[in-house]
Amino acid sequence: MTRAETAKIVGVLMGYYPDTFKNMSDEQTKMFVEIWQKSFEDEPYDSVSVAVWDYIQNSTDDYMPRVGKIKAIITEHRFENVPNEMEAFEILIRARKKFNIYATSSEDGSYSTLPDAIKRAIGGKQGFISIGLLDTESESYSIEKTRFMKQYRSEIEKQKRDSNRPMWLAEAINERALRLDNGSSAKVKAITDKN
Repeated sequence: MTRAETAKIVGVLMGYYPDTFKNMSDEQTKMFVEIWQKSFEDEPYDSVSVAVWDYIQNSTDDYMPRVGKIKAIITEHRFENVPNEMEAFEILIRARKKFNIYATSSEDGSYSTLPDAIKRAIGGKQGFISIGLLDTESESYSIEKTRFMKQYRSEIEKQKRDSNRPMWLAEAINERALRLDNGSSAKVKAITDKN
């Protein structure tokens, strides 16, 4: 969201929550806009404005929403059409029934059309193939179904957490993780070279 778009959002907030702003100096108001702009710089204006409007329409609070509350509403909206664990498992099984084990990946689109969270929860294409080979009445099938649902729930929760993380922070974390991984790899290699 741009600074101009942020100023529009703050203008709406000023209209609905005048007490919050009545004792703010121009400098404090400018700083407030900057904080909100930085907080929502990775979010589209439409998402933020819908979340602010949702808060205004549905909250019984007399005070202005905090950044975290608006981010939580944006996340709710973003994930409101995500299938629950049971629906995700049904999607997986329907796709698996269509899958032809002998087809090349370019011929068979049933795996490739699955949402990423389902692909990760099942353990990639190999897990996708494996679950189709299980007898639906077996204990192994029940165990795999439970494991999938738990892993899928974890994937969705991770996506929700990550969706609220500013892009610059996510990039910094990934960069640091790569450096740590490279450092660990170098240490492991040094140890194994000694032996």
